[in-house]
Amino acid sequence: MILILVQILTVCHYLENINQLNTKNLKITMGISIFVLIAVIPLTVILSKGNTISAYRNQILLFLSAIIFVVINTWLLLNKKSYIWFLTVLCIEYSISGFTLYYSRMRSEGITYDFIKSATHVLQDKDHELNYFLENIEPVNSLQYYRTYIPLESIYWDFSHNMSLMVQLQGTMTYDSTYAPSFNKMKEIAPEVKDYDSEWIFNIKNPDILQFLSVKYAIVTNPSELPEGLSWRLLTDNYRSGLLVYRNDDYRSLGTTYNQIITYEEIESTKLITHLSDIVACESSDLMEIQNMMNSNHSVELENIAHQGNYLTGTCNTDESSFLVLSLPYDKGWKVFVNGQNVKTYSVNGGFVGFGVEVGNNQIEMYFTPVGFKQGAIISLIGIMGYVALIVYEKLKIRNSRRYKNEQSI
Repeated sequence: MILILVQILTVCHYLENINQLNTKNLKITMGISIFVLIAVIPLTVILSKGNTISAYRNQILLFLSAIIFVVINTWLLLNKKSYIWFLTVLCIEYSISGFTLYYSRMRSEGITYDFIKSATHVLQDKDHELNYFLENIEPVNSLQYYRTYIPLESIYWDFSHNMSLMVQLQGTMTYDSTYAPSFNKMKEIAPEVKDYDSEWIFNIKNPDILQFLSVKYAIVTNPSELPEGLSWRLLTDNYRSGLLVYRNDDYRSLGTTYNQIITYEEIESTKLITHLSDIVACESSDLMEIQNMMNSNHSVELENIAHQGNYLTGTCNTDESSFLVLSLPYDKGWKVFVNGQNVKTYSVNGGFVGFGVEVGNNQIEMYFTPVGFKQGAIISLIGIMGYVALIVYEKLKIRNSRRYKNEQSI
């Protein structure tokens, strides 16, 4: 974005002062740019000492396209074309650049025909096929929110920690863009959730954390892949011609009320992990507020759960006011309503959302809007309107210029 902005500002400056443009220097700059773009690939091959030039096929195509755009932009400047031409060319240029980068990255991550042919199984052929299968196992599943444990190495072929997104599954792995910032707290108290010792890649196998995360099913190729410490029961050994599907009989609902609380400073990380499902761990600044909500000695679950897109609803019936913790990552973008009243949310138990509920039946509604989404949408709309206004202005300017010339000729 910064590079695009610099290019636009530079071009706009010269278009405003086109008569001051030194065409000789412009042509020299174009020649140097083309030389650098042509030379960079062979130079890279020489310095790498191992790869052949064929290994940089995508980069060669990208640099060749860059040469074409350098020539086009130079021609547009020399012929004093309007802003619209430059903006259009820039959009095309960066679209091609982005596509090439995406394509080369996908190739580097292993999506090849050889890789596809080596895959011995897939979890589904159609969107949501796996979810439909799991829901039909137990009718109550349509009223619950649950996660499914799937080993990366055997089921996902060690391919990507984001594979759960591709099969529309609530999983226990995440990577990069799907990583919730609030999960940083879980990294502090349970460093083992990090995969490859990366700050951005997570693969949760700890049974206490899996229990807290409402893991209800596991799909594996053999029983040895099941995380230890959970009550697994085999449901079928022939899903997709040989995959094993297990149920966790100690499944914990997405949301549960708590009646015990402690601060992160008061408990060791190892002990906290084993108590995620029965003790609220919070920042010391939130202790008193949350503690004042805990007036019930009983623990109840969130029921009648419905979720789709960016919203989730459910019910919770308590004998006294209490504090409900959901195994959903905390985010300031969550808006939670209890019986129609917007309530404050807290980050607890390693970066998950919690809030107070009232005595009696509670109708809970949760809506998620990413922080900055509205502002970004407004800025994008302003940008589109500005672009349209610029087009209209240029057309009116050209029309008035032609009209003025016609009047002068008369």
